[in-house]
Amino acid sequence: MTDVDRERWARLLDSVGWTFVVVYLLVVATQIKRASAITTGSFEDGVWGQRIEFISFASLPQNYVTFMPAAASAVIGAVVATGTKVAHERWSGRLIQVVAGIAYMVVVLATVGIVAVFFRTPDGLSDFGAVLNRVGGILMSVATIRLCNAVTKRPESDTTVRP
Repeated sequence: MTDVDRERWARLLDSVGWTFVVVYLLVVATQIKRASAITTGSFEDGVWGQRIEFISFASLPQNYVTFMPAAASAVIGAVVATGTKVAHERWSGRLIQVVAGIAYMVVVLATVGIVAVFFRTPDGLSDFGAVLNRVGGILMSVATIRLCNAVTKRPESDTTVRP
């Protein structure tokens, strides 16, 4: 593959990655909109408990999977772009930073959702499925973070390539 082909593929993968970042952010925005529409709570911990539940749905594996193409495109695009124009490598680096940042956000959302389960019911284990789903989202996020961190390290010095 020539450098021109590599740069073309890297640009294509970056645009695909950014598209899937927007898709996932729309999922999160939809959950926030649904949560803000709640005026009467049907949970033991009230309106805020139900709102936290709705927003933490974005961390469930079945919702997080819409974000995985963004992570894959970012990482593959960065690997393909290695050795091409510096400006493009920086663009790939920004996408990787955004992907990792969103993955960290999902860890926080899932953790808050898990804590909310224990406030919602006296016996937190009665809603064990909700806890396990959010743990699944955390694990997917940790995998995404590790992948992003691995691609931003230089093998010869093990220091961060992109700011």
